[in-house]
Amino acid sequence: MPPASASSRRRSCATAPSAWAFHAEPKLRTVLWDFAGEPIPVAARDCLCRLQDALIGDLGPVLADLLDDEEIEVLGRRLQAALAAKKFPAPGPGRSFPWPPI
Repeated sequence: MPPASASSRRRSCATAPSAWAFHAEPKLRTVLWDFAGEPIPVAARDCLCRLQDALIGDLGPVLADLLDDEEIEVLGRRLQAALAAKKFPAPGPGRSFPWPPI
C-alpha cells in the first residue's frame, strides 16, 4: 500500500478521537466536562512532560511530516498551559457541546 499523503493524514487526524485531533484554531473537542477544574493526576502530568520534551526533541521533526508548523507550535503551547494549570480545562464561552446533536 502506498504511503498516505500529508493531506489525507491530516483528514484522518481530524476525524480521529479528540485526543488525536490537531488544529491551530481553538475548537471544541468532545471531552468529559465532569473533570473540568479537577487536578490532572501526577502520572498524567508526567506523561505530558515527556510529550513536551519529545516535541522539543525528536518528535517535532517527525510531526513536521504530518502537521503544519503552526499546529505543532499550538500543541506545544497547549501542553505548556496544561502543565502550568495542573488542572483539567473548563469549557470556554459559547456552546460547550457538539452541535447538532447526533
